[in-house]
Amino acid sequence: MYFIWISFRNKQVSAQAEQRVIHTYQIINNTEKISHISLDMQSAARDYIISGNPLLAKNSGEAAREIAQPLSTLRRLLTGNVVQQKNFDSLSQYINQLTALNLFVVNTPSLSQEDKISSSKKEILLVNHIRQQADKMLAEENRLITGRIGSYNKAQLNALITSIAGGVLAIVFLTIGLMRIFSDILQRNVAEEKARQSEIKYRR
Repeated sequence: MYFIWISFRNKQVSAQAEQRVIHTYQIINNTEKISHISLDMQSAARDYIISGNPLLAKNSGEAAREIAQPLSTLRRLLTGNVVQQKNFDSLSQYINQLTALNLFVVNTPSLSQEDKISSSKKEILLVNHIRQQADKMLAEENRLITGRIGSYNKAQLNALITSIAGGVLAIVFLTIGLMRIFSDILQRNVAEEKARQSEIKYRR
């Protein structure tokens, strides 16, 4: 019973450690995605300002809409993490400012060239803030992932050791059981042989 409980507990710990590792990688992936999309958004807006090509304005608008999904996912993943929630709040504010400015530029064809250039500079500054904040969040998650992978590997090793120990004990008990059966059979055979010999002597 003890080994069954230990094995069950090790599996629980291993599953929890694995889930924490997966959760951390999800945060990392969505943070990186936000950083990349914000850069794409700014680049598309800049190219639109330079060329006036409406297709680039469309690309910029699509990037602004695309960033909403990983932002929402990241907010959910960081629930309960006080440190990262503060970092996320700052990141989210910068993204909202960038998105609003981006949509304003691409949806206002009458905007003067001077205002477009000024907006482009503001977007560059906002993207830099976003990347800095994203890097800060990634550094924290990379710190966490190191310990969590270590915990997961330890849990896996404990589960393996427990399984091996349980297997060895099972073999030992099986061997002892078989030896007892064999001993009982041998004793029974000896007793039967003695009885047979006694019967032969009696008949004589």
